[in-house]
Amino acid sequence: MINFFVHPTETSIEIYLIGYTEKKRDYYLVAKSSHTLKLRANESHHLEVFSKAESTYKKAADDRDALSKEERSKSRVYFRGFVVMAKHGEEVVTYIGSDQRLTEFGNPKAEKSPLAGLPVF
Repeated sequence: MINFFVHPTETSIEIYLIGYTEKKRDYYLVAKSSHTLKLRANESHHLEVFSKAESTYKKAADDRDALSKEERSKSRVYFRGFVVMAKHGEEVVTYIGSDQRLTEFGNPKAEKSPLAGLPVF
């Protein structure tokens, strides 16, 4: 994140990591984090993002897919991508996704953001 303005600013960043289940390909929220950044003029800041261990959400993903015991031992969970939204107050000033579809998840002009409806495992 870079502040290109000549004045300091405070911005909040919301980061969503999204995965999907193996069988039904349902999206779910792997991790969500929020960060408040206070940036001086032309200052930049890098953020590192970490997810939870796979074991914390794999069982819930397998439950959502209604997998049998045998299928659970072979199943995997997958990382789909990320959505990052930068806000100034309550207004979304910019957003980005790892691909075109996930970029639309962060679009504040969309009628209903799919981010609000994602199950959290």
